[in-house]
Amino acid sequence: MNPEQVLRVAEVVQHLAELHRRAAATALAAFSVSESGAGLIWLLGTQGPVPMGAVAHHLACDPSNVTLLATSMESLQLAQRVTDPGDRRRRLLQLTDRGRQAYAAMTAAVVAASPLTTLPVEDLPVEDLPVEDLRAVLSALEPLIVRHS
Repeated sequence: MNPEQVLRVAEVVQHLAELHRRAAATALAAFSVSESGAGLIWLLGTQGPVPMGAVAHHLACDPSNVTLLATSMESLQLAQRVTDPGDRRRRLLQLTDRGRQAYAAMTAAVVAASPLTTLPVEDLPVEDLPVEDLRAVLSALEPLIVRHS
């Protein structure tokens, strides 16, 4: 991609992320969840139980903020701290049943609000890429996210 294309893709991705963020915030308002709490619920919903230190890394915040956020999520009965069965010195953060309900509401709202649902995948101009190969493209993009996060 040339620099102009990179910037255009970045602009579109940013716009989609903002639409998804607003949809998630609206859905989670019923659960009294803050924006940072939404990020935590998304993380725990997609990753399962996560070590507290890894939460700080994923949310790009200080570990002390994770402690405060975990306490807040526990008070809302959305998440709980548990001992890691593989290393009893380590604490994991995981969703509760209510947290899983919040995650389901959030993901449903994101999908409902997303313009991606109207994208005709079969018409994507991806150099004549068959629809079944779209998964391969997405799989190729995922390491970029990991490498740059």
